[in-house]
Amino acid sequence: MASYSFEGIDQSSVIPLGILQRLFERDANRTGKDGNIGLKLPLLFQQLGLREVQCRQSDKMNVSNPVLAPEEAAKLCEALAFSAPGEAETFINCLQQRGLSREEAAQQYEAEKLLSESFTKSVPLVYAACMKITFGTV
Repeated sequence: MASYSFEGIDQSSVIPLGILQRLFERDANRTGKDGNIGLKLPLLFQQLGLREVQCRQSDKMNVSNPVLAPEEAAKLCEALAFSAPGEAETFINCLQQRGLSREEAAQQYEAEKLLSESFTKSVPLVYAACMKITFGTV
């Protein structure tokens, strides 16, 4: 359901996608920065008058196998940069300011802390960026 976009409807109100989706929506309303813009571009392109609008999703997979390719694994690990979330209270307060409850913010802190501790350049990884490529005719 994360691949749907409904104009004028916050996805999180009809499809429970979790904390990060709600943060994307609240940040878009608060700052104008839309973390879901890729899904909205085809409709926006049509509204701007483009014809034959199409959208593709990249099928590129990033594979990191430190046993077979340690240099490539190190590059991908550095690019993904799952860094520690920092001091807990600061992180939690920031997420609360962005609209999460204290409990939700604490859960997100623990999840990001665990990921930063678990993922290193020695851990094999497959990652799909799911980048949207939208185009049309003027």
